[in-house]
Amino acid sequence: MRAGMPGLPVYGYHHHAAGTATINIRLLGFFTVLHQEGDTMNKAETATLFNDMCLPAPATLIDQRIHRAMLHDSTVRGTFTNGNIIVSAVLYFGEDGKPVNYISGDHTDVADMCQDP
Repeated sequence: MRAGMPGLPVYGYHHHAAGTATINIRLLGFFTVLHQEGDTMNKAETATLFNDMCLPAPATLIDQRIHRAMLHDSTVRGTFTNGNIIVSAVLYFGEDGKPVNYISGDHTDVADMCQDP
């Protein structure tokens, strides 16, 4: 990824594979602005992957790693297991049966990762 901060180039690298995720953002390509990896990042990226499966690619919801439980006529709780990481979300469907929303407490915003502990 290439981006910019008032006149300065910012480069980012994001990787998610085999249940592990890393994000590294550098100002001028040298100075680390954000580097995150580990359990929080892995879970957040698995939640993002599940979101992507549910909304832009709902045909993937037949994946056997997803357990579904009906909550209401148009609401389902989905639990996705990716290796040793388990995330869940409530999925909302419209009258036409297409997914319209995804809400998960397992997703962490990158901005939250930038906060001091």
